Amino acid sequence: MRVLKWLLTICLLLAVHSLKIESYSATDKERLPYEIQSIEISEEGFVIHGWGMLSSVQHFRDGSDHQFELKLTSDQGEVLVLPGTILANDQTEVMRTMNVRKCGDGEFNQDGEVCYYDYRNVGFQFVIPFELLQTDTAYYASLIVHGLSSGISRETLIYYPTLVPLQTQRDTVIYQAFSDLIDTQLRVAYQSVFERSEPVKENANRTADTFCSPTYGYFVFYEPGTVFTHVYDRIQKGGVTYYKVHTSKAIECVNGRNVSHEGEDHESWIAGNFVDYIGEPLLISAYEINNPPEITILAHPIIYTGEVIHPLDYAIAYDIEDGDLTDQLQIIDGEVMDAPGNYLITFYVEDSKGLYDIKQMLVTVIEPDNYPPLIDASDHTIYQYDDFDYMKDVSAYDYEDGWLNDVISYTGYVDTWVLGEYPVTYYVMDSEGLIDTKTIIVKVIRNPRERIRYIDQDKPFYEEPIPKNWTRKYTYLFDMLKNPKLLAETKFIK
Repeated sequence: MRVLKWLLTICLLLAVHSLKIESYSATDKERLPYEIQSIEISEEGFVIHGWGMLSSVQHFRDGSDHQFELKLTSDQGEVLVLPGTILANDQTEVMRTMNVRKCGDGEFNQDGEVCYYDYRNVGFQFVIPFELLQTDTAYYASLIVHGLSSGISRETLIYYPTLVPLQTQRDTVIYQAFSDLIDTQLRVAYQSVFERSEPVKENANRTADTFCSPTYGYFVFYEPGTVFTHVYDRIQKGGVTYYKVHTSKAIECVNGRNVSHEGEDHESWIAGNFVDYIGEPLLISAYEINNPPEITILAHPIIYTGEVIHPLDYAIAYDIEDGDLTDQLQIIDGEVMDAPGNYLITFYVEDSKGLYDIKQMLVTVIEPDNYPPLIDASDHTIYQYDDFDYMKDVSAYDYEDGWLNDVISYTGYVDTWVLGEYPVTYYVMDSEGLIDTKTIIVKVIRNPRERIRYIDQDKPFYEEPIPKNWTRKYTYLFDMLKNPKLLAETKFIK
């Protein structure tokens, strides 16, 4: 029902909007200043807060003269348009030019040097429901601002520079919002932007040693078009986002203003209202968790000249999501020749999502004048909590060297406390450098004769020591006691 509600809302919005939308890149904030102040995660989806307006076009006072929309354009060509909620946020004083009059209600498209507009209630909120996002899809986000009084609408890609992605997981799907701060650059979009020593509007304007003009005196301004390639921090104060940059000492007087550029003399701050972003815009994505498959080489065989080998008999493949992929194993490189030497065989397997694994197997071909050692080991099945002796019933013999039991090594671990199947691989080398490996599977199963004996139903092993195999299984024990069916099947003694 919620998806249907959103789709109906989107359709209605598309039907009623007859205004022509002017589209701008995110490097044109002089025409469409905006700021994304926060992106949060709710139960329903991503919640975006920010502000925006059409610069030098009309008054922004309430919901009767402007509207906001968020457009999501996917890498598959899908377009979603979501409605915005208008919030209280006043940017009038930040945006206005000093010593100019207020524009009249019927005055549109007036330059800021002529008059200023009200920018009240220019805050917005958007909710992007997770259920609207297609998995394995990325969406670029654009802000659309409709000026209902002027009949002008504009659109721009949006940025929300952060050091790490904002993400959450729902079942097997990861939802992520990201606009990399490290890859983001800032360009000064306006002419009269004070260089500030602190992230505040009042009493933080930096001054130079040079008196530049009677109008602007000693004040330092960012030169329009200056690009800051490094952004060191971002904070919010009083509804304004400030970015920390490093600036040079102001030594030029341009158009009556002391101007600065990117440098290493000062740590300075600039309000996000007056900069364009260069880099990767905000990307909303949804992708399903998928683990790559894994190839296991069962052995690196040693054969004699004249023997026939089938390499696929020595490898298996498994994927957590897709299961057994052994029948999809491919040999993509390598060939075993009927001549002494070492030959690499390369295996490849790919899962249903396109993830893959590549492993190599070494095949050694020898002349029969020196026989390789041979490991004798077989699969084992043991009961849970029993001790497992890795070297029991494992031996190695070499025709020339005799018994090699003392030099057998192994890899793998068998946790006898946890039911399951555990591979253990044994390795041995003879005096001539020939080797043999063998992998066995150790199955840990529940002991069918294992019973619990107790006198008091609430106190197992009453006045008796708790058996060794129960010392780490209290939770399981009491679950058994609370389940009449399990009690009956296990034939507890009461």
